[in-house]
Amino acid sequence: MSKLLNRSFSHIYVEKQVANNYITKNILSKFKDSKVIYIDDYKEVFSGFDQNFSIQKQSQKIIIAEKKDNFIYQGSKMCHDFNNSAFFYANNIINCLFDCKYCYLGGMYPSSNIVVFVNIEEFFYEIEKISKSYKNIYLSYGYDTDIPIFENIYPFIGEWINKINELSNIKMEIRTKSNIFHNVLSNKNIDNVIPAWTLNPQKFIEKYEKKTANLDERLVSIKKVQDMGIKVRLSIDPIIIEGDFLKEYKLLIDKIFNFLNHEFIRDLSIGFFRIPNVYLKNLKKHSNSPIIFNNFEVIDSIATYPLKEKETAINSLINYLNRFIEREKIFII
Repeated sequence: MSKLLNRSFSHIYVEKQVANNYITKNILSKFKDSKVIYIDDYKEVFSGFDQNFSIQKQSQKIIIAEKKDNFIYQGSKMCHDFNNSAFFYANNIINCLFDCKYCYLGGMYPSSNIVVFVNIEEFFYEIEKISKSYKNIYLSYGYDTDIPIFENIYPFIGEWINKINELSNIKMEIRTKSNIFHNVLSNKNIDNVIPAWTLNPQKFIEKYEKKTANLDERLVSIKKVQDMGIKVRLSIDPIIIEGDFLKEYKLLIDKIFNFLNHEFIRDLSIGFFRIPNVYLKNLKKHSNSPIIFNNFEVIDSIATYPLKEKETAINSLINYLNRFIEREKIFII
């Protein structure tokens, strides 16, 4: 992952209207060898036809832009709201430096170039307004990326934490597959932040979660956060039905609970591979990963494994998890 975090970008596209933004200047100062191209609208580069998401992954570019609307979204029905009265998500970065072969981003966007929206004060204004309408809000930040790995480009997490600390009724989840989150959170007041990690058996990480931290590295990072006295959220997701998968996931559960401090696990969610069917169709146009060519069922426009297969596996995994964690802390997506 170190190469990923210290990479350079050959080209950086900048919308003219944000050329003098302080975040824009900060980012450009870190990439002095990159060719900077000024544009009128990020969609000129990002939304063009005849792009190949997978090929672009080999040489991603940064696009610095201003977001015009839809700063905060209602939470996706494919995610859990963890019993909060309101669930929202926010992104000021689109796309990811990791290369997970099942990721919906490859079916959602025409380009894998990284879009960074730098007008974060408008995001903050919107979340302040929303906070006045609900008693408790669960906010997922960085939903369309793995936000901690961008902290060396610009420390967005720090600015979001400062804002959320002003709004006592919001809990902000930040989820990652990295091994650096403990460094990002160090020396910050994160009472209203839920650090979360997505975990999978190492076999599936190697096969489908390219460029991410390996399982051991993630667990070490989680333990370091626990050692700060912070409770963490764990997510075994997506569960991949392949080979003797139940054995693989039970070994994963053993490893998690043998290594981590049980008292500092806030909760744990499990979810099977699922994706909007329209995104799945788009993914198949440029990817040959075997995971996306399963015989999925499509229910309410969501492609996933057949219900009977999932029910059998869920029952088995929950029974196994109950050895280590209370049932009320287990959430099924």
